[in-house]
Amino acid sequence: MSKTKATMSEKETKTKIETKNIVSKTKCAADEDLAVKPIHPLIDYSLGGVFLLLCSKLALMCWKDQTTGFLFLSCLVAVIVVITGTRTVAQVAGRSISKWRNYDGLPEDLRDPLRKKLQMRKFKDQSWQLLIHLSMTLYELYLLRDNDWFENPASAFTPCPSTFMGENPANKHSLELRLFYLTQLAIWIWTCFSCQFLESRRKDYLEMMLHHIFTISLVLGSYLHAELPIGLVVLFIHDVTDIFVDSLKICNYLKLTGAHGFFITELVCVANVVSWVYFRLYKFPLDVVYRGGIIGYANQCATVEGTTFERCQSAGTCLSGITLLTALVGLHLYWFMLFLRILVKIYQGDSSRAGKEHYEGHSDASDDEAGKLKSS
Repeated sequence: MSKTKATMSEKETKTKIETKNIVSKTKCAADEDLAVKPIHPLIDYSLGGVFLLLCSKLALMCWKDQTTGFLFLSCLVAVIVVITGTRTVAQVAGRSISKWRNYDGLPEDLRDPLRKKLQMRKFKDQSWQLLIHLSMTLYELYLLRDNDWFENPASAFTPCPSTFMGENPANKHSLELRLFYLTQLAIWIWTCFSCQFLESRRKDYLEMMLHHIFTISLVLGSYLHAELPIGLVVLFIHDVTDIFVDSLKICNYLKLTGAHGFFITELVCVANVVSWVYFRLYKFPLDVVYRGGIIGYANQCATVEGTTFERCQSAGTCLSGITLLTALVGLHLYWFMLFLRILVKIYQGDSSRAGKEHYEGHSDASDDEAGKLKSS
């Protein structure tokens, strides 16, 4: 009798240990505030430190030109209000769409896709980013309407930005273009702040933070050196492609895959890859960085004779700007390979998990274990 009790006690102890292990494994997936991918503290603090240095430089600019400072703060407040309002609207709309996708005939794993708080939070975050990128793209098209800066980026350096140098050189450009730039600065400052201090560390956290820091450096640097026209082209290329990236993530969160989702995710994924290839892998490195940033800048603004490199080195911020833009090209290539892996997953019929495994940084395995634990 005592032997039987001992055996039962051992089984219960073993069961408790197994349960504890499962809970431990699922804790990261279950806790929406816990980082998906741990980052070395030294790297994390270094990125945060660089971000704060850029903020200090921006604050100094606003202090020297209080009109610009007032405009920037107004843009920042407007951005935060728009983001907050969009998140509220997205939650209501997302809940309605999610509940609608809960009808008979729909596979269980596709029903009510936003029922989890984490998925709803991601949906809200991506919704405001889609609105921002869409509205900025429309504004950029408006600003590009009367010139050929996009078709011929080298023309963005005519006249040479150095002719505007002096006190507050950016003020030589139109108020519309300066407001656009300050709005972009407000967006990227808030996005970087959110990525560093508010959001969990996703799989591509390091790449995203580097991208944010590079972009803030480029936007702030080009504003301080009156290089707004070429900056407008760079921002347009990024914003127009981000529309497809945001749409792809939203469709993935709503699980609009396969015949039950009318193949919407698959179609958006293809459109995303096509736009990425044209804008970020062709137009950006060849036209903007090389023909515009290196050849165009050097031809218009060089102060010495010699090779293209030597002339670029003598032309304003040509060399430092090209270095940052080239780093962005490297990140574009990294993300393109990521998209290709997602496309392969979709082609293999595993589209529902492709985004999670290759972008979100985790799979459904932990969720499956959590479900088994709950049912037991």
